[in-house]
Amino acid sequence: KTMSLMVALDHNVCDTADTVNLNHGVWMFHKSKMTDHNWKKGGYDTLSVAGILAQSSNVGVSRIIDEYYKNDPMKFIDAVKATGFADKLELGIPGTATPTIPTPKSKSWSGVTLPWMSIGYTVQVPPIYTLNFYNAIANGGKMMRPYIVKEIRRDGHTILKNSPEVINSSICKSSTLKKVQGMLEGVIGYGTAKANKSDEFGIAGKTGTAQIVDPSTGAYYDREYNLSMIASAPMDDPQVVVYVVMERPHSAIQYGGTIVGPIIKNILEDVLPYMGVSKRSGGIDKSYTWMDTKTYIVDNYIGKSKKEVKSKYFKFEFVGEGNKVIDQLPKMGEKIEEGSTIVIMLG
Repeated sequence: KTMSLMVALDHNVCDTADTVNLNHGVWMFHKSKMTDHNWKKGGYDTLSVAGILAQSSNVGVSRIIDEYYKNDPMKFIDAVKATGFADKLELGIPGTATPTIPTPKSKSWSGVTLPWMSIGYTVQVPPIYTLNFYNAIANGGKMMRPYIVKEIRRDGHTILKNSPEVINSSICKSSTLKKVQGMLEGVIGYGTAKANKSDEFGIAGKTGTAQIVDPSTGAYYDREYNLSMIASAPMDDPQVVVYVVMERPHSAIQYGGTIVGPIIKNILEDVLPYMGVSKRSGGIDKSYTWMDTKTYIVDNYIGKSKKEVKSKYFKFEFVGEGNKVIDQLPKMGEKIEEGSTIVIMLG
């Protein structure tokens, strides 16, 4: 989704403040229905382009790409490839794969391929390529060739030495890059990963929730997902990018922001001080004014009955059947804004 909107912004077919009709999270593309994650609860009526990425709207991204590129899908595909995203990285590891991106010449191409491609389906992308793309966003638009081993020495002599190599000095226009960086900050600020805001460092990132394909049928499993999140920090001078993917989590809420987000936040808050990065001003003990939204620490609800789940600071959303709490998100001890919703899984 981030790549798709970056291409659209770079081609000036939309801007971050433009609004898109989402039809409450349901849209038909060539007789195939696409939905947003919250469509059963009424979905979104309209969102800005920035809001579409923040809320990870399938319908929003696909509508933009389908409307402007359906008559010339290669313009979109060529723009994606021009970033260097699909170039073979030459990692030096046998058996490493490269991204597979369908084109109108592919046997599997149909009227729904482009809209589904725009949100990450129908394409195959190894995680290192996703990481490298977001690293380029954090690196001022400069895409580098990653390497696993810096140097190999034998008997005191250097027999292999890798050094930084630029793949693409600019994956998009500088004005586009600033917009994309701002939208990724919005994902953490008010979007699908808002529960993972850090009081210590500014974080920018994107969540992911992808259905898994059944290899025996070629169809997607009904309730099996890969959950992911990728994030960089600190926002004003990114020093590290972290990508975490969780395959088929069980007894958990199936959203990348809720399951993987806390892991990303904890990693960044552990790694950045080790790297010598100073915490931003204000730290954990923030002072509040009348304009601020207060944050409170989440209690432990696991093991309690549904009737015992109460708070004067938070709202609750119950998922699953049963009367006993078996999981919760956010977890105990996390700080979230007053009025936020805690998801409670019952079993």
